[in-house]
Amino acid sequence: MSLTRRRSDRPDPARRRLRSSLEALETRQMLSGTGINYYTPQASGVIVGSVNPNTPSPTIGNIAQLSTNALASLGTQAKTVSGRDRLGNQWVISVHGPGQVIVTDATPNDGVLDDDLDTIQIINSSPTKTYVTGGVSSSSFNQTANSGIVLFNKLISQNGVASIVLNGFVLTQTVTPPNGGLAYSNTGVYLPGGVKTLEFTGVRAAIDVSQAQQPINIIIGDPNIPLPYKPNVRIDEIRNTVFDSTATAIPTTPPTQPTVNIIVNGELNGLNIVSATQQTVDAAQQYFFPIVGTTGRTSVQTNGINRLNVTGSAVNFTVSRTSTPFSGPLSGIRHLGKASFGGNADGLALDVKGRIGGLRFVKGLGSPVNNSTLPANYGIPNAATGYPGNGLIGGLVRASSIGHVNVGPADSVLLTSNDPLSQQSSPGEPIYHPIPGHALNSAGIVTSGSIGSVKVLGDSTNSEIKTGFDLPSYSAGFQATRGASHIHKLHIKGSLIDSVVSASYTPAKAGYGQPGSSAGPGSITGRFQGGVYNTGATNILGNTGAGFYARHKKGYLPQG
Repeated sequence: MSLTRRRSDRPDPARRRLRSSLEALETRQMLSGTGINYYTPQASGVIVGSVNPNTPSPTIGNIAQLSTNALASLGTQAKTVSGRDRLGNQWVISVHGPGQVIVTDATPNDGVLDDDLDTIQIINSSPTKTYVTGGVSSSSFNQTANSGIVLFNKLISQNGVASIVLNGFVLTQTVTPPNGGLAYSNTGVYLPGGVKTLEFTGVRAAIDVSQAQQPINIIIGDPNIPLPYKPNVRIDEIRNTVFDSTATAIPTTPPTQPTVNIIVNGELNGLNIVSATQQTVDAAQQYFFPIVGTTGRTSVQTNGINRLNVTGSAVNFTVSRTSTPFSGPLSGIRHLGKASFGGNADGLALDVKGRIGGLRFVKGLGSPVNNSTLPANYGIPNAATGYPGNGLIGGLVRASSIGHVNVGPADSVLLTSNDPLSQQSSPGEPIYHPIPGHALNSAGIVTSGSIGSVKVLGDSTNSEIKTGFDLPSYSAGFQATRGASHIHKLHIKGSLIDSVVSASYTPAKAGYGQPGSSAGPGSITGRFQGGVYNTGATNILGNTGAGFYARHKKGYLPQG
């Protein structure tokens, strides 16, 4: 998802060796544990029962050598497991209904659960009767950024589970992969038997591309056995960072290979995420970790989604059937019921072969943050600029049809009066009048069919809303405008700057409205409050022009 335009190299002060400061942000050191197979229990050092550092060490048993009957005889001892990490955070995991839980930590041979967790494994579970719950209480003597959370390396269940809810548990690499394995190759969630509800607090990926690494995979279901139900997944935060510890220049090229995969072999009923962004860095380190160059790609791969909700920001976030969106006619998911993004969505791809019920971008699609020579952008550091500010696509959505599209402004613009008497209040403070800022920034929303309603509050820059347009055909170099399409109800309050809204319209090579353009059987009905500005810049679909284009238009819908 990029254009050919690229940023120039940084000046000499930036050309110094980059250092991975992500480890310094973590207050705990990652410890190496003994070798462990990803899919089977640890051959030794498994702690069975409820444990914490203040109790005598329990018996250490070899779970792999126990029969099913022997495991069942453990009774409540394997129903609840508890412990405390080195920061003093206390945790407990309980199994309700059939099954037991086996937990190992990063130091399994000391007989005590007193460290970051390695494996959480659910055994002998039922896909309809087993409910797993986990909770964390924060340390009373060590209030840090990791207070109230416990890190774990992997969650496994071969059998189906009705529900797994682990509040306060964060997935990340806590032990080095065995036998010299690739980093993060032993980290993830593997639930081939399926789960109806999966909830945990977060994912933290810090991928050093100078070394061989694998993505963190969250896999639900077996690709050979379709899930008979649609799971609900909730992850509060995804901190996905890609960096090069050997680089001597600040990275500006966005990572396009997924580093966090959410793979559902079937369809999702609901996916709820608070945010999907890069690792939090302090102000002194922000220069080395620009948003575009170091935010890893979070990839959701499934057959369909009923409801997608991201409460905050989603950066470098994709939804498709394959790891690469828009890679062909089969890359799109079958349907997307409704998708809502509460924060700004930047570097977003929604690849949907079928219908989208509704789209809602509360804080715009594509980041308006850039450091161009405009006075309003003075003082913005390079690291804070978004995808459009780096000559990249802010967001692209394709579907067969869309029920409704609502886009709000990502920011606001402060205006002052031309009347000197109204420019300041009596104490001498300036009087500002905020208006909606930028809504669509280097963004595209395209359908092969129609869109029911479109509501945009804010300016659109280098963007297109286009119906009657087949994106896979366009990508393959074929005629893309096909068949009749309509935008039934449109209301845009904001300017169109090198941006177009069209229905079944094929622009000429010279741009929209130029000789050679062709208006097919399309119509747009609505109203527009704003200005139309054509500076000759190319938008994300490679077209030039501004305004509204269709064979039939009803309402004030001017052309540029």
